[in-house]
Amino acid sequence: MRVFVAGATGFIGRATCRALVAAGHEVRGLARDRDKATLLEREGTLPVIGTLDEPASFLKEADRPEAIVHLAATWFQGRETIDQARAIGERIREWTRALARLGLDSGARIFVFGGSNVNQTEGRPEAGAHAPGEVVGYDRILEPAQTYLETEARDLPLTVMLPGWVYGAGSWFPELVREIREGRTTHVVDGGDACLGYVHVDDVGEAFRLAVENCAARRFYNVVDAEGLTARQFAEATARAMGAAEPRGVSREQAIEERGEVYCEALTCPVGLDISRTQRELGWRLRYPASREGIPVALRALGA
Repeated sequence: MRVFVAGATGFIGRATCRALVAAGHEVRGLARDRDKATLLEREGTLPVIGTLDEPASFLKEADRPEAIVHLAATWFQGRETIDQARAIGERIREWTRALARLGLDSGARIFVFGGSNVNQTEGRPEAGAHAPGEVVGYDRILEPAQTYLETEARDLPLTVMLPGWVYGAGSWFPELVREIREGRTTHVVDGGDACLGYVHVDDVGEAFRLAVENCAARRFYNVVDAEGLTARQFAEATARAMGAAEPRGVSREQAIEERGEVYCEALTCPVGLDISRTQRELGWRLRYPASREGIPVALRALGA
């Protein structure tokens, strides 16, 4: 298939592109500049240089894709506040409008979005510190785009993938490693009792590949490993793999002061852990079913 990946140079995007290329698909990935494009070329992805803020910069080169994978996001500057989350959510929604138009104009067979638990009716997380259906944590930046796709772009064949906390040699995991060395981590908030759905980035890339190939429209799929560790258990497992002491956590108040409300919500709100549908319908098989198997691999990739 001809696949266009937005967010191709990101942590999950690159893993997804690698999985798609390895399976023989023709993958085009959006890159902001030549340096980013070179990273994609090295791994077999055809780069399309452009920006989602200017759709005309990439629409022609996207070449009428049969599948679109939307992993494009931007991130917080400084403390992760609710006001920032609203602004980011609006920006991602505008990007999504352009990608949805590309999908509709191209007659794409599937549009795969890395999204939010908010509108899922099956396999939802168990009740935790927040009410069912409440938009919290990083769902705050994803929900506006997802609601647009589900209500205003209903002719688009949509699949929503729901990764938990994706670890590997990128994103938040190197920061956790650094904090463990220092003996204190903001990854463990108020005891770290929430099950956050950890999963290795390579397994996430495979899940997105399978979503593209199965073209299972109007479905939600949890993408987490089979172990279901809490934040505290994951930090402890990482410390053991490093040969380091278990780190101290922080209180909710400390997390909000140092990192912001959205960060605190994300670390204390459980995610859906039921992957039976993902395995049954997509044929997903985890390379690292347990975080304790994947963590040493991620540490080696970091040189840690």
